Amino acid sequence: MRFRSASIALLALFLTWLPVGEAGAHGSLISSEPADGLLLDAAPGEIVLTFDEATELTALRLTAPDGSHRDAAAQPDRLVSHRLALPRSTLQGTHVLSWRAVSEDGHPIGGAVVFSVGHVSAEPGTESGTARPVAWALWLARLAVAGGTAFGIGSAAFVLLLAGGRWPGRLRAIGAGFLAVGILGAVASIGLQGLDLAGADLARLGDPAIWWTGLSRTPQGTSAVLVALGFATAGFGVATRSRAFVLTALGLSGAAFAASGHAALASPRWLMQPAVFLHATAMTLWLGALPPLASLSRRSPDALDIPLRRFSEFIPYGLAILLGSGLALALVQLGSLPALWQSAYGQVFLIKLGLLAGVLALACFNRMLTPTALAGHSAARRRLATSVTAETVLSFAILGAVGLWRFTVPPRALPAPMPDVVLSLAEGEFSARLRVGPPRVGKVRLFVEEIRRGSARINPKELIVTVEKPSFGLGPFRKIVARNGSGAFAPLDMFLPMDGIWIVRLDVLVDDYRQASLRDMLTLDPA
Repeated sequence: MRFRSASIALLALFLTWLPVGEAGAHGSLISSEPADGLLLDAAPGEIVLTFDEATELTALRLTAPDGSHRDAAAQPDRLVSHRLALPRSTLQGTHVLSWRAVSEDGHPIGGAVVFSVGHVSAEPGTESGTARPVAWALWLARLAVAGGTAFGIGSAAFVLLLAGGRWPGRLRAIGAGFLAVGILGAVASIGLQGLDLAGADLARLGDPAIWWTGLSRTPQGTSAVLVALGFATAGFGVATRSRAFVLTALGLSGAAFAASGHAALASPRWLMQPAVFLHATAMTLWLGALPPLASLSRRSPDALDIPLRRFSEFIPYGLAILLGSGLALALVQLGSLPALWQSAYGQVFLIKLGLLAGVLALACFNRMLTPTALAGHSAARRRLATSVTAETVLSFAILGAVGLWRFTVPPRALPAPMPDVVLSLAEGEFSARLRVGPPRVGKVRLFVEEIRRGSARINPKELIVTVEKPSFGLGPFRKIVARNGSGAFAPLDMFLPMDGIWIVRLDVLVDDYRQASLRDMLTLDPA
C-alpha cells in the first residue's frame, strides 16, 4: 500500500512539469496606428495594435463621441502586431477603442487608444479594466479554491495520514463542505476568467462562448480542471479512507497552483514551478492540520496524543520547505527591496507577511502548550484549542490576501523606472517647462509645469501639445491640455511608437488675439 501511495503521489508531482507554454512579463501596448491622441480628417477603416510580446486579443469596442459603442471582431491569434478592421463611424469628434487581451502568462490586460476625427471633443466614458463585480466574484472564487484546498484536502491529509483516519466530531462534514465549495469555486473561476478576458459583465455568465474562452485560452483553465479533480479525488479519499486518493489530491492541487499564475510562469521555470508546488503543498498540509487539532484539543488526551506528536515532528520540516520556497518566489517576483512598498504586488506581500507573522507567533505559543496539553491538563488543552482556532482564522485571512495578487502585476514584470526629463521650450519672450516621463518608447506622460512671458508666469487661455517625428512620417500627434478641478493644467498621456528624437511643440493661446508656438526636442530610449 505504501508503494502504491508513493507511486500515485509521484505521478501527480510529475504533472507539475507538463508544458504550459513559455511566459515572461505582462504584455503591454507599445504602439498603435492610428497613434493614441491623433487628429484625423476621416475615420480609419482599420487599426494596428503592436505589443511588446505575443498576445491574443479577446475583446475590442469602439466608443463614439456620443457614447454609443460597437464591438469589433477579435481574431483568436497570438501575435505581436494585430491588424484589425474597425466598425465605421460617421460622427465627428473623439473616439475611444478599448481592447482586452491575454498576455503570455495567461492574465488579462487592457487599455484604450484615443483618436479624433475632424476635431477634438470630450472623451466618451469607457471601462477597459476588469468590471468590479467580476473582480469581486473572481476573488471569491479564488478564496473558495484556496479554502477548499487548505481545509478540505489539507484536513483530509492530516486525518488520514497522521490521525489514524478518525474524524473528530463534525469535522468530516465540515471538510466535505470545504471540498464542495472548492469544486464550485474552481468551476466558477472558468466562467469568470472568460468574462474577464472578454471585458464582459456578470450578465453574460450563461454564454457558453464565455466558458470556452475561460477554459481554453489561458493556463488558468488547466489549473481549474486540475484542482477540481483534486477536490473530487480527496472526496473519494474521505469516503473510502484511502491514503492513496488523498496523496493524489495533494499532488493535483500542487500541480494546479504550479500550472498558472504570476510566480509559476516566471523565469527560470525550472526553479519557479517546483517552488510553487512545494510552497502550495506545504501550506496545504500545515493549514489543513489546524481544524482537526483544534477539535482534538477539546477531547481526551488520548485522542490528541498521537496526532499532535506526529504533527509536532513533521511541522519543522514543513515550515522549512514553506519558508524556503516562499523566499525563492519573493526574490524573483519582487526583484528589489523598494518594490515591497512601491508596488501593489509588494503591498499585498507585506499584508501577507504581517498576517503570517501573527500565525507563526501563535504556532510558537501552541508549541509551548503542547507538552502540558499532552500531559493531560484540561486548561492547557482548552488554551491550545483557542489558540489553534485563532491561528486558523488568521490563516484564512492570508488566503484572502493572496487572492488579491490576481489583480496586481509583479514588479519583475514592470519596466525599470526612468527619471523624467524636463524640456525647456521657448519662442521670443515666451518660455515653458514641460516634464516628460518615462522617456522611452510607449506610453509617456507630459505635464506642463509652467508658462512664462519674460520673467512672469502667465495663465494662458488654451494649450495644445503636438509631438511628431517628420523624418519617419510619424505624427503629428496632437492633444489639448485639459485643466483639473482647481484650474491647473492636467498631465496628458500619449503613445510614441519609436525611439530617437521627436519634435515637441506647445501652442500657447495667450488670449483671443495672440498665440505663441514653443519648440524643443525630446529623445526617447527604446522600450
